[in-house]
Amino acid sequence: TAPIKAKEQGIKNHIFIDVSSVEVYVDNGKLVLTGIVFPNENFSKISFFAHNGSASLNGEAWMLEPIW
Repeated sequence: TAPIKAKEQGIKNHIFIDVSSVEVYVDNGKLVLTGIVFPNENFSKISFFAHNGSASLNGEAWMLEPIW
């Protein structure tokens, strides 16, 4: 986790999810988080939450093509 204060117009995130990693770029890289994961099964869902508050989300998703 990493705290960030939301601006009135909101926060822009780019989230990249791979087989074993999750990377989050907040407000064009002002904050970057990377997590290494080792799932026991295939994953097909992602969840978001707001700690001590509320949030609304909108966005788009794209499948990235493998480079191999």
